[in-house]
Amino acid sequence: MRYTMYAYIDETGNTGKNIFDSNQPVFWIGAMMTYHDFDKEWSNDLKAILNSHKVSELHATKLGINNIEKMAKSLKELIQNAGAKFFFARIIKRDLAAFKFFDTFFDPGENNALSQYQYNLRPLRLLLLSKVSILLDDIMLQNFWEILLSKNNQEIEIQKILEKIIDRSQYIPDERSRQLIHDALTWAIKNPKAIDASSYSKQARQIHMPNMVGFTALMRGIHDQSKAWNSQVEKIKHDRQDQFKTSLIDWHNLFSNFDPISIQLPFEGTMDMQVVPNSKFSVEANSTPGLEVIDTALWIVQRNFCGEKFTGKCERLRKYIMANSSYYDMSMENAEKTFISDVNKFDPITSDRIQPAMMFLKREENQRVSRMHI
Repeated sequence: MRYTMYAYIDETGNTGKNIFDSNQPVFWIGAMMTYHDFDKEWSNDLKAILNSHKVSELHATKLGINNIEKMAKSLKELIQNAGAKFFFARIIKRDLAAFKFFDTFFDPGENNALSQYQYNLRPLRLLLLSKVSILLDDIMLQNFWEILLSKNNQEIEIQKILEKIIDRSQYIPDERSRQLIHDALTWAIKNPKAIDASSYSKQARQIHMPNMVGFTALMRGIHDQSKAWNSQVEKIKHDRQDQFKTSLIDWHNLFSNFDPISIQLPFEGTMDMQVVPNSKFSVEANSTPGLEVIDTALWIVQRNFCGEKFTGKCERLRKYIMANSSYYDMSMENAEKTFISDVNKFDPITSDRIQPAMMFLKREENQRVSRMHI
């Protein structure tokens, strides 16, 4: 039997383009997914829980930990009976700027000083990213972020940032990383027209925002759950979001109508280009039962990642949510963990593989150097 699947999305930590707000350094977005329409099937059950505690709506921030504790047992049973699964995405905003900087200047599709394998093989990409990130300070990242969101390519300002990084790169102990960083940024300075480091429209600017990065990850998370359940995503509801409403609708429309092809990514498995096909998407003006539950689940998960300790019934609710969740984490911390995990998957290097590998590297390096001077 093929089920219909519904998803309910909420977010927290939105600061728009001001990603360096020290009061909200992290953006979170989460989805609750159920086989059937939670808003219809389980609305009365949630209402009964709220009525028993003399509460009109389930909003964790307003209710606080004491009130959530009182209804945690009933909420856990409700989520469990609904067969709900969750997906959460965490975006460390400062790290997002570092990722964007790296993708802007080290993508071999635009920068001839990099080889495809150095960027497209995830372990090598993450290794170079880690070396570049330690050269970036907050002022550099803030200046770059302003440039990225501007309508015009600010070549002089870009050059100032890149020259500072080149100067700092001499202190990296790894000779090969020093060379690649120096070559890539020197090439970018000499070829400013080749590097797209600006956003020519409002929609182009919004795509860089934590909201849209997290939403993209969430769409894939919902899609993966639909495949695991062998289900058709019928409806996706997003809690009220005025600032990014149009971009969210357009982004969903783009991904759900993409060509239904899959690509193989080294170390990352197969990725479907089309996600949640034939699904409907809406940004809700008013709260719904499903949106209220994901609001509370997101509130719990966010505090769990911040190290907050839960007790009693709330702790059991937390454990259940965590055990039935998948995650996307855009942070340098997670990039390091992913790199270590990838390296541990490497097969042992046998003697018969060394010579072909050296020949490949020599050929790629010769081609890289040749492209730099075209």
